[in-house]
Amino acid sequence: MGQVFSYKEGNLMKPLIIYRSFHHHNTEAIVKAIAPIINADIISADKPDEIDIAGRDCIGFASGIYMSNFDKTIYRIIERLGPKPGTKTFTVFTSGANLRRPPRRLTKILAENGYENLGNFSCKAFDTWGPLRFIGGTNRNRPNEADLEAAREFAAGLLPKINEQ
Repeated sequence: MGQVFSYKEGNLMKPLIIYRSFHHHNTEAIVKAIAPIINADIISADKPDEIDIAGRDCIGFASGIYMSNFDKTIYRIIERLGPKPGTKTFTVFTSGANLRRPPRRLTKILAENGYENLGNFSCKAFDTWGPLRFIGGTNRNRPNEADLEAAREFAAGLLPKINEQ
């Protein structure tokens, strides 16, 4: 990819990515690849009292997939934020399975709260949940460099949508 996007203060939006990543930090790795491309601030959902969306017109929500859903902490944060009609959003998720769409529960809650979905990024990730731990897990060494590059390309594609007026 090679191209780095720069922002002029006050001209373009500064997105915020709220993420939850704790088992193997798979989602965190993806978020850290995306954030510099779109000039986003990132904050862990583990610090809900530090989350301030004032002046944010774009919010990314990121999580590993647990029992076919985002982490419950993300849902609580969205509930606390309340309706945000017209606020742009995107989702990022990692899982042991090859999921391509975000959980229905998440898309429903975001739509009900008036968020405009700009896109979704997913990739396979190292997973040792349940019985997988007995065989050493699945998707070892994921996300890998190819996944991180795909995340950067996703972010580059988000950039014009984020800054559309």
